[in-house]
Amino acid sequence: MVAHVTVLTGVAVRLAQGVVADLPGGRTLALVDVTADSRCPTDVQCIWAGEANLVFEWTRPGTTQRVPVVVSPTRGSTELPGGVTLRALELTPTPTSGRTLTAADYVVTVVLDPGTASSGALGGVTVGPSCPVQREGVPCPDRPLAATLLFRNAAGVEVARALSDATGFYSVALPPGHYTVVPFTPGGATLPRGAPRDIDVSAGDWVVANVMYDSGIR
Repeated sequence: MVAHVTVLTGVAVRLAQGVVADLPGGRTLALVDVTADSRCPTDVQCIWAGEANLVFEWTRPGTTQRVPVVVSPTRGSTELPGGVTLRALELTPTPTSGRTLTAADYVVTVVLDPGTASSGALGGVTVGPSCPVQREGVPCPDRPLAATLLFRNAAGVEVARALSDATGFYSVALPPGHYTVVPFTPGGATLPRGAPRDIDVSAGDWVVANVMYDSGIR
């Protein structure tokens, strides 16, 4: 089963197998495969951060091409036919020792830049704790949260808002600068509440800024 999401160039989108990004002009992008993943597991100390090899399918009217992209701390972009730059910003999950990942496990966050590089912020919004009592051996993970985030510049002026989706993912284009991310709690409610955090956005870069809300459950 294939799911389609409509996106614009310059805006971050998350792709997994079975998800196709529909762009203006009849163009589409899909993650086809992850052919190798040598990234350092989170529970291991490595002398090399490693990399992952991804394969995308890029379709324009009348033509479809397979495009390889290498994702590592210093690489993760390629030029697509038609004057578009594909940048892979984040690949999840991160490997752990003893667990074998399949291509269906991966989710990659990408931005398609229309000629000139854009910049902004993206990340996940979660809320927790989600259980009144935490019991040993019983998982109680934080939950994704659909929320509104305010972005204020160095002068304290709100310049943008982002709404996270049902999976907690958000992205917002921002010019280079210093910003405070303010988690918004609507309607005068006190919970859930999140603490503001500062981020710095550089030209041509996307900052991963995850946001945590406190549910108030104790």
